[in-house]
Amino acid sequence: SLQDLENKSGLGVTNQIIERVLQTGNEINEIEQQNKKGEVIEVQVSIMYNPSSNGHFFYVYFHNNTNKNITDKALILSEKKYNTMLNASPDGIVLINSKGIIIEVSEIGLELFGFNNKEELHGKHYLYLVSPEEKDIIREVISKTIDEGINQNIEVKFKRRNKSIFQGEISTTLIQDPAGEPFFFMISVRDITTRKKIERKMMHANRMASLG
Repeated sequence: SLQDLENKSGLGVTNQIIERVLQTGNEINEIEQQNKKGEVIEVQVSIMYNPSSNGHFFYVYFHNNTNKNITDKALILSEKKYNTMLNASPDGIVLINSKGIIIEVSEIGLELFGFNNKEELHGKHYLYLVSPEEKDIIREVISKTIDEGINQNIEVKFKRRNKSIFQGEISTTLIQDPAGEPFFFMISVRDITTRKKIERKMMHANRMASLG
């Protein structure tokens, strides 16, 4: 009965809810309930409607969402933590998810790559920023980061918004979720173009000096 449905779900089932379920076929809600130990748990309640020639049947499914919600909250806190770190770093920072999609970029990162706002990069694959001939190198860097958790001071050529190329040096860090699975990667990018030019000039000067 509807009274049974109300008692089981704790949702305070009203005629409006029943009408919505009749129209859509289902409705999902999250509620807090006490278990037998007196602990408050978060429960997902799914109400489904199954029309029949014998009458209207409603099925109610209960799922304990407590652990999932704790994990979700931990991931949100983790993202906030690393978003705070973005703008504290002197290098450009790019965050990518486990599929290689850019989910965040620091202000210095935007300046480094020549973009005006984050929306221009959000949703793009990180290889979009890499010089074509260097893509295999950075794929290997990411693969090694998955295995070792961190990879530092790797030289990679990057591509700016205007298609110009600059010599970068990157360090990558794997950020795991509470279950130990890859959550996202933090890529720190430093423009070392000027440093490389100075190094080449010094090498040339040393060669000339050795020739007398």
